Amino acid sequence: MLDTAQFKVRGLRYARSLQSVIKMVNMFSVEHTNSLRPVQVSYDLLNDIVKQTRYLTVGFVNERVLLNSILTSEPNLKPLENEFLKRGIGAVTFDAGITLAAYRDAVAVLAASAQTIEECGGLMPLLDQRQLAFVRIFPANKNEVRNKHGDTILEVGSEEFLISKALSEIKPDFSHGMDAVLNRVERLNVMGGQGHGDGNVEKNGQGPSGGLSGGLVRVAGNSVAGPGGDTIGGSFGAIQQAVDQKFESFLRNPDDDPKKAYEQLASLIRGLRPDYVLSAMSAAPAGSSSSTKAPSEQVTSELFEDAALRWASQRLAAAPTGEEAVIVEEQVFRVLLRSLQATQTASRLAHRLTELAVEYALPRQTVDRMQQEIRWMTLAPPQKLRDLLAIGHYSLAEFRRLIELMKDLISRGKMEDAVALGTHYFAIFQNYDEIKIEEVGRVPDLLRTLAGVSNEFRLVAAECLTTALTSDRLNRIIHIQVVNALAALATTTALYEDFAATHRIGAALELSAARDLEVHAKCCTATLASLLPASAVDRIGELFIQRRTDPVWARIVVALLRWSGPRGVDRLFAKLESESSTANRLVLVRLLARLGDASLVPARQRLVHPEWYVVRNACKVLGELKDPELLQQIEPALHHKDPRVQKAAMKTVMESRMPGSAAVIAWVLPGFAPAVLEEALDELSYHKDQSCLPGLESYLDGPGASNTRMALKVIQAIAAIPGDAAAEILENLAYDSRLNENARRATLQALHRRELADDSFSDGVQQIK
Repeated sequence: MLDTAQFKVRGLRYARSLQSVIKMVNMFSVEHTNSLRPVQVSYDLLNDIVKQTRYLTVGFVNERVLLNSILTSEPNLKPLENEFLKRGIGAVTFDAGITLAAYRDAVAVLAASAQTIEECGGLMPLLDQRQLAFVRIFPANKNEVRNKHGDTILEVGSEEFLISKALSEIKPDFSHGMDAVLNRVERLNVMGGQGHGDGNVEKNGQGPSGGLSGGLVRVAGNSVAGPGGDTIGGSFGAIQQAVDQKFESFLRNPDDDPKKAYEQLASLIRGLRPDYVLSAMSAAPAGSSSSTKAPSEQVTSELFEDAALRWASQRLAAAPTGEEAVIVEEQVFRVLLRSLQATQTASRLAHRLTELAVEYALPRQTVDRMQQEIRWMTLAPPQKLRDLLAIGHYSLAEFRRLIELMKDLISRGKMEDAVALGTHYFAIFQNYDEIKIEEVGRVPDLLRTLAGVSNEFRLVAAECLTTALTSDRLNRIIHIQVVNALAALATTTALYEDFAATHRIGAALELSAARDLEVHAKCCTATLASLLPASAVDRIGELFIQRRTDPVWARIVVALLRWSGPRGVDRLFAKLESESSTANRLVLVRLLARLGDASLVPARQRLVHPEWYVVRNACKVLGELKDPELLQQIEPALHHKDPRVQKAAMKTVMESRMPGSAAVIAWVLPGFAPAVLEEALDELSYHKDQSCLPGLESYLDGPGASNTRMALKVIQAIAAIPGDAAAEILENLAYDSRLNENARRATLQALHRRELADDSFSDGVQQIK
């Protein structure tokens, strides 16, 4: 993994390469020859980064460059910022596993002209059409989008823009329900009024501009007293209700950061009048933390904690019994832990939890577990690390803590500690007699958490799992869980281009399946057939071209593609069909040929494809495969209307040297384009196969005889074939009135040469005798 300084340097270097690529593609296109090298260099820089950081985000915020979580200044990237904002792009994220082809597609979108974007109806419709893989493009703020001159045209006046900008910095983005409560609270603070049970507010005698002379002075339950003892009914309860709504909204998106919701609530509290906030919290329950936080921060903390604890208590009180109860509890605890991480005031939480346990009649066991979660939440990361490293076999709750801590360590750059936790978990494989099914079943989650973090960890995981795969001490169910874990590990290694490790996993699965094909058909064999994700096959095709001279790499690739089955072969054919370089196509054709029978059926199917280049490539693959049914299967290509396909099919047939190949070509001569016909006749002359004589004679019986040049080429091909059959055909042609004088003269000359050759041969035989 890269540290912050290294990441920043490499990220900026990549951003500059992207800037150059977009400039080049603007002038030409992403497929143009001049763009190939810059795109390749830019991709290599990107791929080197994402294999170590999992993803890379490049964008612009307030005229600064965004690189993942780093916001920095780089004047040299102003042209890239302009290019992004002219297209309405705020940022782009590239994920690990991106292929060169997918990167080209992304560059094509990033460099799309304004006219193209407009014709598609905007940036988002364009993205819907393109369906980019491993790439996410985020639109820019409307007030940041620029025109072709690099200027931003505001949709509102300057005063409205400045006001909205100021408000956006202090007002959080809440739901409509929250906005309604804010409006209500604002009315209470500004106008004053009388409260009613339904929450409606009426003006007091001071009028709309009078305000509340004494402010809000006390809290009684959910009611707030105003001047003169009038009650503003339910106003604080309304805020609590709004907080609950915000908490529920946070729960609907499991990827949300709880601290973001907490900060939004803090912004809400800061927007209220201080006297109202202090009055609202003056009746805080006993046991509340004597925090030194500012009043608004303390209010926010308690509101957010109460919402989380109340939600958890309600869910647990309504939980079913039996095994389903355990599932519900784990889900509740997971949400509770995430939501309370933002505040971490354990003493108040413990007191509040005791109150809610009584209110909702929670079982003692459930309350104890919630107390444990709260205690765990307040521990410092080093203490959490020590506690987890001391565990030999993890319960479900402990494993959840393990995953959460590893994620936190990774986000803080503590990669070694995260890897230490992951490696320690695999100690469960040291004693097969004590290992449990659920422990092995959790390994895929562990592998996904540490994906791309450490190659050493992947080696440890592969060693433990492949050793366990063939062990007779593990029962059938645990064996299947081990296979599932290996499948997850293979996906990770392929995603980060550690294909040697993927190959070792595949070899282990193949060896395990070979022990009993019937028993392992649904586990090892089935997993082997889907070992590689589709994107990995695409990347293998790209890497094979670059490393074509490496024999070890070639053996690994062939094995991986064979295991991938028809799906992988089809992806490789797709790569062949999109490749523009003739040399690279030849490399891919030979790779497909090395796959043997796996490529045979897909190649035959492509002989009737509507695109000419697909048929041409299929002919070449079948030739390299030495298809035993080539002469029967290739007939559609020989009759194809495109001369390029005809030529490829003719070459494939003639180079096969199969019995009858010359005859097949001779019979289809009338359908060939002139250039292909001439080349085919040269091939027949060279091969001198008597089986082609009927086809050649038939050609001169047809309309082809009127073309003197081609007729002479046919006569030449016949004359080159030894034997009486060829001589007899020439004698007949010498007196054929359908041929013109030049053709008949050429026939007589050919006969004369054959007679001279025969006489010389006879004289030589006599001298030998």
